[in-house]
Amino acid sequence: MQIAKIGPWEFEMPDGWALKPNASSPSYFEELDGYKGLYVKSIELSEPEMTPKQAAEYVQRVHLQSFTEATDCSWEIVNNRLSQERGFARSALDLYDAKANYRVLSLVVCNCQSALQVTVHDYLCQHYSTSQDAFAQLESSIAWSPSAA
Repeated sequence: MQIAKIGPWEFEMPDGWALKPNASSPSYFEELDGYKGLYVKSIELSEPEMTPKQAAEYVQRVHLQSFTEATDCSWEIVNNRLSQERGFARSALDLYDAKANYRVLSLVVCNCQSALQVTVHDYLCQHYSTSQDAFAQLESSIAWSPSAA
């Protein structure tokens, strides 16, 4: 896997994924077969939150609202987890529409004033557990890189 760096944040980009033109974002990457893709966003909060946990909750709340309002999918929140470590919060919002075979995993790592959001899409998620396994390494690799700060 290649290391992708955005500001003070970094993560392992899955092998074989390439930058693709996309009307929604200049930072969209896609697997060769086109069945999986990811968006990367570095976020500077205009009004810093009091705690990293609050910042992560805010970013995920906005993301969930945009997905439930802007799509025709019937999203089920499969998992919504949050952990804190050394001044940072790590959050995962896992959405799944079984009827459409569509999974979206929003991964956020943040401090009080900035965040990295990696949103992974599995456009042909026929087996949820296979999709979980496919994105586990990417999720665990997201980190703050002090040398880039």
